[in-house]
Amino acid sequence: MDLIYRRRCKVVAVIGMAKNTGKTTTLNAIISTATAEQRRLGITSAGRDGESIDLVTGLGKPPIWVPKETLFVTAEEALIRCCKHQVLRELPLSTAMGNLMLCKTLTAGEVEVAGADTRRDNKVAVRTLQEGGADLVLIDGSTGRIFSCAPSLAQGTILAAGAAFSSSLVKVVQQAAHLINLLELPAPPPAISTRAMQIVKQKQAAILGKDGKEVIIDTPTLLMRSHEIALQMRKNSGEMLVTSGAVTDTLVKALINEIAAPRIVATDMTHIFITLPMARALKREGGAIEVLYRATLLAVTINPWSPWGRGFPPAKFLEEVKRISPVPVLNLKRGSDE
Repeated sequence: MDLIYRRRCKVVAVIGMAKNTGKTTTLNAIISTATAEQRRLGITSAGRDGESIDLVTGLGKPPIWVPKETLFVTAEEALIRCCKHQVLRELPLSTAMGNLMLCKTLTAGEVEVAGADTRRDNKVAVRTLQEGGADLVLIDGSTGRIFSCAPSLAQGTILAAGAAFSSSLVKVVQQAAHLINLLELPAPPPAISTRAMQIVKQKQAAILGKDGKEVIIDTPTLLMRSHEIALQMRKNSGEMLVTSGAVTDTLVKALINEIAAPRIVATDMTHIFITLPMARALKREGGAIEVLYRATLLAVTINPWSPWGRGFPPAKFLEEVKRISPVPVLNLKRGSDE
């Protein structure tokens, strides 16, 4: 909690590398500490999470346990699996499990959070919790919905890394390093940021050259146009691509095939969808990705155990993740980072 206080975070997202990597354990640890410090909690999720049986793997999961008078936003159909609560109001936000409801627990107990599926709706859910009196809002970032750690939504992010991702310690650490690098992407210089923000706010893309030449691409997405964009950059001696859309493996591959050391400026890390091999290829070619709005990585938690029976020596896993992390690494299963 000191990490959250020092950064003055009022909204924190907890995301996992995969299912069963310790995200719920991390969330419960924050809840426990916040409760002891008498913080008024608000909880929601990016999509459905907090269920007792994992809907993807069919394996049991630790429940989200909250104190009395916790505010939470969840879908109507999830309420039957929550402890005794009071529905405060219905939100004008729909999901596959019904409209979202703002509720307050009347006893301590378990809750299942099935929140909004989009960034825009999550902003509404978070704002509703804050208006209801929550001074710390936690977002349970469901697997595959990385938008929960967008800087426009969360002021801090905690990454849960675990053995459930792979039976190979090397692969887990490499993927953790990749996600950490994305969360730690730098911002471009101020002179570039000012113009890039104007382009992004207009839902456009642009090719920028060293001589100040600028080619506007009047579209919010570059999907299906990667090769065309790369050829335009080469033709116009472009050095940098600014985009309000997604940065994908296909786009990065097209750029490094056509120009030397391409630079890409994206809105934030939740717009970056490149794999570890492509990130390595871009780095080898001298290229780089920068973001206009930086995420704030608060900590990394580790879960050395896997529901499939395999796992890593806790001390070794902790040591390896500490080696690649610029932020504190915590083994919550042992209650210590040592």
